[in-house]
Amino acid sequence: MQVSDRLSNRFEKGFGVTAPERTHFESMRGELGRRRFHDRPSYLRWVAVSRPHLPGLVPDPPETAESDVAAVLVPIYPDDEGALRLLLTKRPMTMPTHAGHLAFPGGRPDPDDLTPVETALREAHEEVGVPPESVEVLGFLDPIHTVEFALFVVPVVGWIDRRPDFVPSEREVDRILEPSLDELADPERWRYETWRGRRVWFFEIDGEVLWGATAYMTRLLLGLEV
Repeated sequence: MQVSDRLSNRFEKGFGVTAPERTHFESMRGELGRRRFHDRPSYLRWVAVSRPHLPGLVPDPPETAESDVAAVLVPIYPDDEGALRLLLTKRPMTMPTHAGHLAFPGGRPDPDDLTPVETALREAHEEVGVPPESVEVLGFLDPIHTVEFALFVVPVVGWIDRRPDFVPSEREVDRILEPSLDELADPERWRYETWRGRRVWFFEIDGEVLWGATAYMTRLLLGLEV
């Protein structure tokens, strides 16, 4: 069975599809006929933004009063089986901040960065080799403050047509992890602890633990309780 057929079966079985989305899909299928899956990346992008598992996405960049705004790229892309995946990196223990944490690629702005989008794309290229021109910005998440330094961080959500050929920076990346959106959206896979009256969420991935600001952003993206 080809990948396109498996994707079609997911819709035929109603996997994660609402009635309006099914109507949209059927109209698209009628228009494109048997050619509908020849442009597979565009179809998968449509799945990513149409399914109700990205409710945290907002179309416009956030307005902040901060002049020094960090940014991260939240990259979504399909694997060879059509599953939508999220890129995370494990930071080396030698990093001055967030050492050993799982994180999205990102950081502080360079003097030449005019917007958080430019910062996020530049950092993703430097850290894991994702070409900026391969990323389509889908939207943003609400900015957050990190614990280790009082700085607004703007999450930039990006779509990549296919899995990138990652080139991790030895200085900034210890490991790359690629969980699927489906597993991250499963509330049974998460646990929390109460720290100073607030819930801190944890998710285990391949022997590592996602928590802190990146876990918060992930749950925000997927519409899970934060």
